[in-house]
Amino acid sequence: MIQYREEIYRFALSRLRNEADAQDAVQETFLLAHRRIHTLRDSSRLRSWLMTIAYRVVIQTVRDRCTISDGTSLVDSHDSFMEAVKREDAHRVRAAMAKLRPLDRDALTAYYFDGLSTPEMADRLTVPLGTVKRRLHDARRRLGALL
Repeated sequence: MIQYREEIYRFALSRLRNEADAQDAVQETFLLAHRRIHTLRDSSRLRSWLMTIAYRVVIQTVRDRCTISDGTSLVDSHDSFMEAVKREDAHRVRAAMAKLRPLDRDALTAYYFDGLSTPEMADRLTVPLGTVKRRLHDARRRLGALL
């Protein structure tokens, strides 16, 4: 596992832009990996599994940094969708999300708040990657119309 330390550190640093936070994220990633090693079903996917954990640790770090006045955490992202979400009032976003179809709401929640990648979503839902991307595209468009 330790052979991926530098890659995880570079990833965390690129997202967090703070060396101390990136080092903390690496440490947290390996602690979680050690605790959850029993969940790794295929050892050939170790790198992907570790990077998923690192991604979630980074997201949690950013959520801890980015809170709206009512205490709602939002993920900071370069993606324009998340930039729009951060500018919107948290109540309006929650209300709009509640009006979405369950499929749209689930896709947005899995991607933006649970931190799943599109390949992970496709694997979990047993649908083609293109289907996941289309669902996210449609869900973003529908949410944008509601906001």
